[in-house]
Amino acid sequence: LEGRGLPGAEPDEAGAERWLKESAGQGFYRAMVGLAVLCARRERAEEALSWLRRAAEQRADPEVLFALGMNYLHGTLSAAKDADLAAEWLGGAAEMGHPAAQAQLGLLLLSGADGGGGEGASGAELWLRRAHEQGSFDAATALAGRYLRGGRVGELGGLVVGGLRRAGHVSSKWSWR
Repeated sequence: LEGRGLPGAEPDEAGAERWLKESAGQGFYRAMVGLAVLCARRERAEEALSWLRRAAEQRADPEVLFALGMNYLHGTLSAAKDADLAAEWLGGAAEMGHPAAQAQLGLLLLSGADGGGGEGASGAELWLRRAHEQGSFDAATALAGRYLRGGRVGELGGLVVGGLRRAGHVSSKWSWR
């Protein structure tokens, strides 16, 4: 029964790992993600990162690319912090429509990371706009901040600030012009 959650069955991580490896060997990215989680839980961080990278390379699920990008951004799972690699993986997830990746990529590009795309501040604005259009509060606040500091966000800045004001996140006594 190998830990299938049936009454009386004991969890069997070794058995689970064996089946996940067999499935991952056939190219199933979800099995690779499962192995990444299992290895991380067992404090085998480098192996977890390797499985997560292999799953992300298939570009089948934006959440996997986002997770890998965030690992590089924060230096977890034994990955050294690398803003450019983070931007590269977050960019892949962002292109697949992942709103949190779009917001994070926009913020990362504002901070000067490149990811090989050479997008800079104009790319940051594009990704923040896309994330905002999908309801990302982080993107909305970043756009509002750029608007308040005189960054080039045009009419969208006013719309974002207006939306934040209506939602109660920004005081209406502040001047926006």
